[in-house]
Amino acid sequence: MESNIHYVASGQFLVAAGRQPLILKALLGTCVGVSIYDTVAGIGGLLHILLPEPVSGASDTHPGKYASTGVPAFLKALIEKGAHPDNMRATVAGGALVGPVSEQDMALDIGGRTAEKVHELLKRYNIPVNASETGGFFTCTLELDLNTGKNRICPSGLLRDPEEAFHYTAPSADAIAASVTGLKPIPQVALKILRMVTSEEADFKTIAAEVRKDQVITAQTLRMCNAALYSGRNQVASIDDALILLGQDALIKSIISSSLKTFYRQSDSVYSLCKGGLFHHAMGTAIVADQLAAHTGAAHRATAYTAGLLHDIGMVVLDQHITSACPLFYRGMKKENHRILEVEKRILGVDHCEVGAKLGLKWAFPGNLIHAIRHHHSPEEGKDGDKLAYIVHAADIIMSRFQSGVFPESSKGSIADRLAVIGMGPADFEKFIDQLPMGVFSMQPETVLFKKT
Repeated sequence: MESNIHYVASGQFLVAAGRQPLILKALLGTCVGVSIYDTVAGIGGLLHILLPEPVSGASDTHPGKYASTGVPAFLKALIEKGAHPDNMRATVAGGALVGPVSEQDMALDIGGRTAEKVHELLKRYNIPVNASETGGFFTCTLELDLNTGKNRICPSGLLRDPEEAFHYTAPSADAIAASVTGLKPIPQVALKILRMVTSEEADFKTIAAEVRKDQVITAQTLRMCNAALYSGRNQVASIDDALILLGQDALIKSIISSSLKTFYRQSDSVYSLCKGGLFHHAMGTAIVADQLAAHTGAAHRATAYTAGLLHDIGMVVLDQHITSACPLFYRGMKKENHRILEVEKRILGVDHCEVGAKLGLKWAFPGNLIHAIRHHHSPEEGKDGDKLAYIVHAADIIMSRFQSGVFPESSKGSIADRLAVIGMGPADFEKFIDQLPMGVFSMQPETVLFKKT
């Protein structure tokens, strides 16, 4: 019988009794995964930890978010299911730095401290650790097969042996340009709404009127609202109903996001480490960028959200070309430890930031959005005084570390120095992570849009 796969989101754990065809799986970057299995009773589970311990003083609501509270709660749940501590065996993975970092960035090594806390607690509770692979610079997956009790730790996205002989012909500049032209575009109504929102003078009545003109966008927006928030309840049947239930801000974000979802579906192979990974990463980056803008005051919130949602649109173009060069891509990213922009340049002659900016020009995006797309990996190369690219860069780094839906995007230079530009120090960084809405690092970060704060 083929096993089903259940993804355990960050800040959560799942415990199951009895051997069954189910694989528990966690995608890990900076987060730490802990699987524990009772070899006699056949009871096991997986815990996906975000931080070593609470920073903001709110640990009661989500104990699984922290090592200090999550490990005891996880063990308690296992024992309540019938597992016995004497028969428990643990496997630990994750806690990566995700990409080379400078000496100044070592204060941001949250994953390393989380892994240390996990091992400290497992030792205190006398739970033997059969296998542990923590640290390093790359994302991984931790799997627990509840039918066999076996664990597996794998590098994320390693589909083919990067050592095998491989021949590849790079696409011409004309071929890349043709891909930009031939891509299924974002609907014109959605582009118009996007420009309205980023003008910082958005009038909701005008936006709603534009949405009502397009039946497809209306349907996509209502579908996202209903799927994310109202499962099992009365369905949201109109934009007016959605406005009453969600509020103006959440509805505008859902309109933009639902329009982009179809666009991102054109790419779901090399860059994504799981189904829908690129869109989920974009959604999470948008939400984190919005929260960073609110926290620091360094950018307009709606503009930061939109820039976060759009930052990787160039990957949708390049995905169709880089798919045929998978072994070269994985070799560059994993064995040779290059930045993603360097790997793209070497294979394709262009990177996703350049192509994304060209798409932005083609679709007449506002200049600040094009700038953020072009420089979200190297914000210091952009305009002086423009902090939007720094906001998107920080949000992208946070998502790459804590939600491993796409290949991690490391950058040159000090992350700590870039955070300082938007007024955030190492201590502020960890507290900010702690205060982010639960669900932003899940497989469906869009659900965060519909939760009242």
